Amino acid sequence: MIQQPAGAFIDFEYHRDGKVWNAEIRCRNFRWGKYPTIWICARKLSHALDEYRNRRIPFLFIVRTEDGVRFIHIGPKNLHLLKNRWGGHTNRGDQRDIEWVVDIPIGLFENVKKV
Repeated sequence: MIQQPAGAFIDFEYHRDGKVWNAEIRCRNFRWGKYPTIWICARKLSHALDEYRNRRIPFLFIVRTEDGVRFIHIGPKNLHLLKNRWGGHTNRGDQRDIEWVVDIPIGLFENVKKV
């Protein structure tokens, strides 16, 4: 994993077997299943999808919770399963944290297998 510079839309680039992936990683302090969805900023996802359309770089959204690590490859095949809404962080007292987000049902994520 290569962390991208501060201010970049995508947090990491992942290189494996000669392929490049964009990745967003979230660490959350709850057990999987507490919430029916996990959200990502709509602007960030839009940028990642542009990278896929223009440069064929796939996008992984990785979430670590108290009880494991899960991921989803978000692309054209599963976009219709995601929902946009107005939301974001409401616990920080900063109106700039409220924006368009994309809810991803937790059932779409796969468990990361230990190697």
